[in-house]
Amino acid sequence: MVTMVTMVTPMRLVLLVAAGVVIGRPSEDTIRYQIQEELPSGTRVGNIVSDAGLRRRFPKNVVSLLEFRFLSESAIPLVIGLTDGVIRTSGVIDRDSMPGCRKTDTCDVLLDVTVQPVAYFLIIKISVEVKICLLERFGYYRTDLLVLIVLIMQLISIMTSFLRRRVFTV
Repeated sequence: MVTMVTMVTPMRLVLLVAAGVVIGRPSEDTIRYQIQEELPSGTRVGNIVSDAGLRRRFPKNVVSLLEFRFLSESAIPLVIGLTDGVIRTSGVIDRDSMPGCRKTDTCDVLLDVTVQPVAYFLIIKISVEVKICLLERFGYYRTDLLVLIVLIMQLISIMTSFLRRRVFTV
C-alpha cells in the first residue's frame, strides 16, 4: 500500500522531483477511498497512518514525528492533518464543479501524500472515488427535491384540512 524510499537525502529528493521521476509502484498499491458527493465540510474520509500501515512499519516514537501533506492541490476540497494524517473534506463535495467529473458515472481523483521528515520520506498514492448523489443519477437535483418537499407539505396541509371538515361535520 505504501511506497517507501530509503536513504533519501535532500539533494537526491530534489533531483528525483526535478527529473520527474515517479516514486511509486503500480496502482495496486494505491489506497482507495469512496465518498458520496454533497458531504458536508469536516467529514472524515480516511486516515493515512492506519490505512497505509505506518504504525506497523515504524516505531511509535517515529510515527509521532511524521508530517503529512498533499503533494499538489486537489480537485476535491480535502485537507490532511499535518501530524495525524486524517483526511477530511474542507468544503461541500460537488461533482459538477470538479473537472472531468461532470455527468460521468465514475469520478476518481488521484492524489499523492508526502510523509516527512526526509529520513522517513514516503509518497503514498491515494484514489478518491466521488460517488454521484442518488437523486442526481435519476435526474433530480437539490432544487427539484426542495420543490417536491414543499408540494408534499402543501398536499398534506390540504388533506388534513379536508379530513377535519369531514370528521367534524359528520
